[in-house]
Amino acid sequence: MKILGREWIASVLVVVVTLLLGTIALELAMRFVIMPSSVMKRQLLIGLGVTDSDQNWEKDPDLGWMIKPNAIFRHTSPFNEFDHQIRTDALGMRVPLDPAAEKPRAARNLLFVGDSQTASFEVAYEQAFPYLVQQALGPSTRSLNAGIRGYSTEQTLKRMRALLAHKELGITDIVYLFSGNDPFENMSLHFPKRLMSKPGAYLDSQGAVRYRTLDYAVGVFDSEALFVAPGGEIAALPHIGVRRPDRWIKDTTKRTLLQDGSWLERSYVFGLVSLTWDMFTAPGTPEVIRERFPYITATYVADDSGGYAPGFIGVTWGPGSYPVKLLEEIVKQMKADADRQGVRLWIVVPLGGTLAEEEFFASVAARYNIRLIDSVRDAHKVIDRCGGTLVFKTDGHYNACAHAGQAELMAAALKEVSAE
Repeated sequence: MKILGREWIASVLVVVVTLLLGTIALELAMRFVIMPSSVMKRQLLIGLGVTDSDQNWEKDPDLGWMIKPNAIFRHTSPFNEFDHQIRTDALGMRVPLDPAAEKPRAARNLLFVGDSQTASFEVAYEQAFPYLVQQALGPSTRSLNAGIRGYSTEQTLKRMRALLAHKELGITDIVYLFSGNDPFENMSLHFPKRLMSKPGAYLDSQGAVRYRTLDYAVGVFDSEALFVAPGGEIAALPHIGVRRPDRWIKDTTKRTLLQDGSWLERSYVFGLVSLTWDMFTAPGTPEVIRERFPYITATYVADDSGGYAPGFIGVTWGPGSYPVKLLEEIVKQMKADADRQGVRLWIVVPLGGTLAEEEFFASVAARYNIRLIDSVRDAHKVIDRCGGTLVFKTDGHYNACAHAGQAELMAAALKEVSAE
């Protein structure tokens, strides 16, 4: 029996050592032998849901990321709902594909800022609401589309400040289109499937807006939503459930090929230890998350790893809601910066806005003398005109009909104020 016991232990040791040596050999090969081409990297990212346009980001220490300037790239739907070429100018603003069609400085120059809804890559340049507003207001008006995919209100504030410093643009009005995910994104440090992280905003003990950044690398494979909680603590909405081993191996391989995340996260050995640890520590239900962060309303969606990752992340809008307080302080800074430059600030509640968002911005606009364009009141008319929907079937962005409706409401409000 003792001999058999020894043989069994020896067999186990041989298997363990073989697996370990094989894992180390695989890791060395992936790190130092296999070097993927730029085409392979592009296809890997597209397979992970990172579009060509998002691969045309470049890291920015203050903003997190910026769209590459003087670039031409494609933005396509994996379900063939849209396919458009995008061109940017020296400041990263979207401009017509034909340089000859760019409009020179006019008597009134509208700077449109915001996230992907403003950037409008899902429709042609001539179908996007910034261009349609320009056409509606006539030859004395020029629209500048400075929207950046993924931007929060605090990133928009910083982008606005940078462009106001370019006096040659002659900016007279700033038009910020709010998006429902902005309140959480203001706090966000990194969102799942995003290539880069960004500074996250929070309120200090005096109610002033401060920022924190991550001191380690994150990337497209990181499934946690990292953010700055009240007081400046870094918190996470974690992945729920245990990843399948085969998925872990595939993700680690792709992470290594793309040089995504830290060197530890690209390690098969470390990943194996992490996978084992997760079996005992990973939360099994979103209720744990909701109890810890009552001011966040996170929806979790099934992913292909066997668990659930954060999807759309909203916030509570009730009295005293921390993310809403933070949003108000950022909007106050936007107004103060616009006033210092002698520029009008407009905030647009989108067609798909909620009653809570509408009431919040109505209150803020009245308190700080901000011009408000409330699209919610007339949204039903646009929805009826657009056949019952404002967005694409498989994409949550405005379709061409919604852009036309949004532009109509914006132009009507902007016309009431002269260019002077």
